[in-house]
Amino acid sequence: MKRPQGVWLLAMLAAVTTLTAQELESRRPGVAVADKVALNIPAQPIESALIEFSRQTGLHVMLYSDYAKDITSPRLAGMYTPARALEELLAHTGLRYEYLDSQNVAVLSMQSQTPPAAATKAAVIRE
Repeated sequence: MKRPQGVWLLAMLAAVTTLTAQELESRRPGVAVADKVALNIPAQPIESALIEFSRQTGLHVMLYSDYAKDITSPRLAGMYTPARALEELLAHTGLRYEYLDSQNVAVLSMQSQTPPAAATKAAVIRE
């Protein structure tokens, strides 16, 4: 199904993925900004990379779908704080991130000053 343009995506893969009991026990609701997390995210379209980042960190990431067109993220493997991981994933993409609160991150264009009002009413998109 074609995704409507201009829709904010809330990358909450945990909500649409079945986790094993071991994963549930080890999963925190979201890591603190200063905590390092072991990440293993292959190079892939930025939207997919941010979904994987969300799954591995427990943070919710919102991305305006128009910003993700034709952008590929680099591979990211190792121990990173969420902020450093986002910096690496978004480097040279024309995108930046902004924490909305301790669990929610908006990915924005470098040109935008603040997230659109729709960012606070993000939709979960399931294909």
